[in-house]
Amino acid sequence: MNRKTGRRIRILIPVVFALLASPSVLFAQEDPHGLAVELFGGRLAGFSSGNEITVHDDTLGVRASYRFNHVWAVEAAVSRVNEDLVFWNDELSLKAYLAQRDRFGLFLLAGPGVQRAKFAGSSYNAKTVHAGIGADIALTEKLYLRPEILARWPYDFINDRYRTTDYTIGIGWRF
Repeated sequence: MNRKTGRRIRILIPVVFALLASPSVLFAQEDPHGLAVELFGGRLAGFSSGNEITVHDDTLGVRASYRFNHVWAVEAAVSRVNEDLVFWNDELSLKAYLAQRDRFGLFLLAGPGVQRAKFAGSSYNAKTVHAGIGADIALTEKLYLRPEILARWPYDFINDRYRTTDYTIGIGWRF
């Protein structure tokens, strides 16, 4: 073996070991099933039939999900909009991961929910449907960030073309 080949092998061996030991390689090989919990916050915008913004406020919430395999997960979320009225969204979603690469996963989610509000002594509950797109961005093996856009339509007002849209970012932990 000549000196050039020996030097290349000595350089190549640590590079190969570094790649094998890197967290991104571990994430790609890891079985993704299991429980995850997140706290999230963001902005909510409400739109009427004329596409005018009627509500624009902060939202905070918590989500829990269970991932069955590389593609499918189920998720439950509860969020509160910080308005003059007490405004809650309770949702159940089926989540499908479209693409995954190392520390990044892109997903779509959709499902039913309930929107609860109390204002000036009166209250209402509206059935909703929602759909969204988001991403999981791993910071460590367990800790991740999750940006998401979720549109929600109250079932009773679908013909009125009213919807709300949440723009959120969450921080989560995988168990």
